[in-house]
Amino acid sequence: MSTDDDDDLHPHKGTQSRNIGDVGYGRPPRKHRFKPGQSGNPRGRPKGRKSENQMLEELLSRMMTIREGNRVRKISLREVIYRGIAEEAVKKKNLKAASFLFDRSALLKSAQPEHRQLTEDDKTVLGAYAKKFLSAAHNEDGNDD
Repeated sequence: MSTDDDDDLHPHKGTQSRNIGDVGYGRPPRKHRFKPGQSGNPRGRPKGRKSENQMLEELLSRMMTIREGNRVRKISLREVIYRGIAEEAVKKKNLKAASFLFDRSALLKSAQPEHRQLTEDDKTVLGAYAKKFLSAAHNEDGNDD
């Protein structure tokens, strides 16, 4: 975008003759164009400023006090929202709310690694690797027993 030959951004391409110093859509005056290697945001995001993701996570993690019968509990805002959606699904028979909860549950389950028991072959391979690793570490320490 810093060369004068960029006709792709000019909305009236070919409708009028262009001069080298033309100014218009996608063509700021030469003195205001970025120089080669110059960033459009030289200072970047200020340090200490929170990203939107950080702000949202802090907000949803904020603890709130709720009352359940005679019991008072502190739960996160995230849980308060999930409880509200669940109540909406049950009390008002809101299928969208129920669908959201089921979809969210499936997504969270699929994101968790599957835990399974090690087979005997797995244990044999891991044992051999551990012996090899420990003997290599032992030899690097200069202990040649």
